[in-house]
Amino acid sequence: MTAASPASERVTSGAPDRSSGRRVPATVMTSTAALGVAVAVGAPLEDGALVTAWLAMGIMLVAAAEDLRTRRLRNALVAPALVLAIAADPSGATVAAALAAVLPFLFFAFWKPGSIGMGDVKFAAPAGALAGFESVGSLLIVIALLGGVLSIIAFARFGRSGTLAYGPAIALGTLLVALVLN
Repeated sequence: MTAASPASERVTSGAPDRSSGRRVPATVMTSTAALGVAVAVGAPLEDGALVTAWLAMGIMLVAAAEDLRTRRLRNALVAPALVLAIAADPSGATVAAALAAVLPFLFFAFWKPGSIGMGDVKFAAPAGALAGFESVGSLLIVIALLGGVLSIIAFARFGRSGTLAYGPAIALGTLLVALVLN
């Protein structure tokens, strides 16, 4: 009996085929819909930017819950969260905050491959955009502390063989910074 390759296991286990080109259109469609919601909500409401930011936060929390369940942060959730976060405050400082939040995650992803997933790297962008440039440092510290707590919990439950979904630390850290600092 021969060992099945990981690719054949994915196909036979009923998991979606990741090689299909259907991912990009779904991401574009959800991002476009998110931008449409941001424009529709932002125009008539006095606090439209605040509502748009909370919509982005809601999408981040949904993505974090999915990350806990599947260990994946889908572009179809990350991209609309980023679009809404930037639409809430479309300034250069917001884009700079998104980039500043991504850089430490990107560093770890390349410095020690496998230590953090690229979904987590991308997920840091809406977190930074929502936190704002002045709060990015605080955001990264809170995310690291929450990630440490989640690491201890994962180690206690699964030992060294367990994996850690870092999306919840990013989303909860963003929520805490948004509630406390902004």
